[in-house]
This record gives sequence, structure tokens and C-alpha cells, in this order.
Amino acid sequence: MARNLQPVPRLRFRCILLAVLWIPPIVFSIGLLAKVFACAFVALLVGTYRQSQITDERFRTRMVVLFYPLPPKSCKLKRVVAVETKTEQHAGIGTVLLFGPLQWVFSHVFDRLLPWIGGDYQIWLRQPKEKRLMAWQGNSDEDFRDNLEMLKSATGAEIGRI
Repeated sequence: MARNLQPVPRLRFRCILLAVLWIPPIVFSIGLLAKVFACAFVALLVGTYRQSQITDERFRTRMVVLFYPLPPKSCKLKRVVAVETKTEQHAGIGTVLLFGPLQWVFSHVFDRLLPWIGGDYQIWLRQPKEKRLMAWQGNSDEDFRDNLEMLKSATGAEIGRI
């Protein structure tokens, strides 16, 4: 039985969102190069995500970039020696003082829009010989806890921090 880590990407929703977000660049009178760049950027944002799945014996994860699935990475669940977590801090007052308020705003916006690049929570699977595989990254506390519990029960490994 296969179980997907949460949230499960909804392809239909992403395609509808992509079509809606493509309307402004296509309709507005801007140069062709700007239209192509805007549409490609929106496709990158909407069409890039991680899919992770636990089967009876294996854990598989793959990145999908611009709706194109990259080759999957996997490991045997019985070889996992630890499920490790890492939490990142949002940009704080130090960022505002050093780089200005715009950097602080963009830090929060991109953490929400692109959690596969900078989500607050990360879950890693550690294998022998210090090999690690990122299992999940995001911003939802509820998804983090659910996925962590699912991986802990599937692997039987201890939970640690990086």
C-alpha cells in the first residue's frame, strides 16, 4: 500500500491556476520577450513541486520542475537509521536592519510560494555512511507533524535534529 506525504500536489488545480495566471501577461500590451519571461516564471512557480511516497519497502521522492518529473530518488525503509528534522528561522529584524524591509518581505513571500527552496520545516532520512535524503520541506506545522509520524512509523527509526 502506497502512502503519499502531505500535501499531495493537485495537478488539476495547478493547471487551472497556471491558465488564470497566464491571462495578465498575455492580455497586457508588453513586449513578446516580457510575455515569454512572465509566462515561463509563472510556469516555474506553479509547476515545480516535490512528490514523496512511502510504499511497503521503499521511500521515493521526486521533484517535478515545470511540470516535468525529474528522475526519482529512493531508499529502502529498513536501511534508514534516523529521521532527522531541521527548522529554519524566518528573516527577522536583523535582516530588516542589514538589507531593508523589502528583503524581509520577499523572504516571507518566497518561503510561502516556494517551500521546496526555503520552507521552514525539513524532514531528512539518514542512511548508513552519512547519506541523507530530503523527504519533505514546507511551511505547514500540521503537515510536518503528520509526515514525521508517518515516516517514523514506516521506518521504525528514531527522530533526531540536524
